[in-house]
Amino acid sequence: MNAWFPRLTMHSLVIVISVLTYVLTTRIGEERRPPSIAIAWVLGMIAVPYLALPMYLFFGRRKLQRKPSPSGIRSHSAHWAEELIESFGLPPAAPSRVRLHTDAGESSAALFEVMAAAESRLDICTYILGNDDFGREAIGRMIDSARRGARVQLAEEALAAVRRGREIIDALVTHATGTAERDAAGAMIADLPDTHRVTVGGDKNYDTNDFVAELRERAVTPHVAQNDTNRRSAIDGRTTRHPGYSISQCIRKRIEEAFGWIKTVAGQEKTKFRGCDRVGWAFTFGAAAYNLTRLPKLLAALA
Repeated sequence: MNAWFPRLTMHSLVIVISVLTYVLTTRIGEERRPPSIAIAWVLGMIAVPYLALPMYLFFGRRKLQRKPSPSGIRSHSAHWAEELIESFGLPPAAPSRVRLHTDAGESSAALFEVMAAAESRLDICTYILGNDDFGREAIGRMIDSARRGARVQLAEEALAAVRRGREIIDALVTHATGTAERDAAGAMIADLPDTHRVTVGGDKNYDTNDFVAELRERAVTPHVAQNDTNRRSAIDGRTTRHPGYSISQCIRKRIEEAFGWIKTVAGQEKTKFRGCDRVGWAFTFGAAAYNLTRLPKLLAALA
C-alpha cells in the first residue's frame, strides 16, 4: 500500500492548501486575471508555498471589487443590443440617449426626426445610402440641416448610388516636382468633356490661388480643403457656405482607398519599372483593374 500511495507530508499539505486557497478565492470573488499571472501564482505556491501564500493574501487579492448592479438582476431588455450594453456594466454618457428600433419604418422616422431637430451639429453613421426614396430623402434632409446652420458630418461605407462612387475616371503619372499634383490635376480636368459643371475635391495641397483660379476659369467648382495655417486660404465663403462643400470633404478621402488597393493588391507600392512612361502604364493598368473590381457594385447601383 505504501508503494502505490506516497506518504502525505506537511509540506505537500501546505501546497494543497495554498492552491485550494487560490482557486476558491478567485472563484468566489469572480476575479479574472491574465493566464500568465494565474500560472505564476500557482507555480509559486507549488515551489515556495510558505512565501507565496502570504504574499497572495496580502498583495495578490484585488482591492477594487466589482460594483453590483442596482437591482442585482439584469433587466429584461426589449432588444438584444440593450442586453449587450448592460453586460459591460458601464454607465452610458450623461448627455447621451440610446434608442434601438426593430422596425425599418420606425427607425427611418426617428432618424428624420433627429435631422429636423439638429441645430448646431448633425453626425450620421450608416452602412450605405442607396439610390432609392430613403437615400434621396436622407440626403435632402442633411442638406436642409446644413442650410439651417448645422454642421453635418456623414460617415458611411458606400454612397456610390447617390453620387459618383469610388471608380477612377483618369490616371496620370508625372515626375516629382513641387507642383506635380496640381499640374496633373489641371491636365486631367482639361480632358473632361464640357457637358456639365463638375466639382473637384482635394486636400490642403491644392489650396493655392493659381490652382483655384484655374478651376474657376474652367467653370469647375473647387471643393479643396482650406489651408489657413499662417496664410489666407484661396477658398472663401462663396464655396464653404454651400452644404455640398462639407459633403465633398468627406467623400474626397475615398481616393485613398483606391491608392491603397493599387499599392497592395496591384503591387505598385514599389514599382518594378523605370521611366515615367512605363511606371505610368503600370499605374493605369492597376487603376483599370481596380475599376473592374468595383464594376459589380456599380452595376447593382444603376439597376
